[in-house]
Amino acid sequence: MLRFAQPSQSPETLAVIISTMAEELYFFKLDAEKARSELIKQLEIDDQFSYQKYINNYSDENLSFDEVTKKIKENIELLSIEEFWSISNWYSDRIENYYPNYDYDERQKLVDNSMSASGMDLFYEILSKTPVRKFHHILGDYESHMETDIIYPLVDNVCKSSDFNNFLKYGICFSGELSIFINDNYYKEGIEGALEFQKEIDDINLKYGNNYHKMALRELRKQLEYNLETMRLIPTLLEFRRSTAHLSIVTYPTEISEISNREGKLLDFASSFYNFIALKSVTDSYSGKILMLHSY
Repeated sequence: MLRFAQPSQSPETLAVIISTMAEELYFFKLDAEKARSELIKQLEIDDQFSYQKYINNYSDENLSFDEVTKKIKENIELLSIEEFWSISNWYSDRIENYYPNYDYDERQKLVDNSMSASGMDLFYEILSKTPVRKFHHILGDYESHMETDIIYPLVDNVCKSSDFNNFLKYGICFSGELSIFINDNYYKEGIEGALEFQKEIDDINLKYGNNYHKMALRELRKQLEYNLETMRLIPTLLEFRRSTAHLSIVTYPTEISEISNREGKLLDFASSFYNFIALKSVTDSYSGKILMLHSY
């Protein structure tokens, strides 16, 4: 389930992407002013499940309470990822501890609201391994075309929001053009099925020039022969599925399994379009920094 919060316009905010071992990506904006006032108050509460007790007793990392609060008072952007994670996990565990009769959704809403009030707003999530990996794959292609990483070389996983948004424009053009290709060759929907994707690509070309679109088309040209071959193989896969639809258990022969994998990868790359569109809609006017983490 995706949850959204409207992006803050404060210049002292930070967008953070956090991932778990399940390769989930969480996008946060951190408000430095709110954190100095509200987050510090929460962390300094001295009760049976205080943050200080939590990091001493439950955290796997060797963290210093004084160091964490010192950094937040200066600027929450200074927190290490381990420190940020400790705060996030503490909020979740604390609310679960104090509200044991609440169901998951109720607790999660309390966590989100509490963190937002303390200057850490969750505004987007990617909750599955496959779309996370496709996101990073497309990012890698973009950086290759740009001949530079959009991540600062001296600050792990941090980039400017402007660089991130430029990547999103490329991602929309790439996944949009791939979706048009699939509509024409797979779903056979033609022009009508491509309207949604073409509209977004045209909008980028009109507002920002066609460099991102040209870059995406260059990447797709490199993949065209493989993608066309995949389309030629698809009828064999579809016929196998039709012929075995009546069976409760189906074992794919090696050849059919390989075609299915190619089909899945192509569709997964195309479906990245919707993550790029959603991310662009909530980061377009954001001017802070973005921290991106991917845990394998």
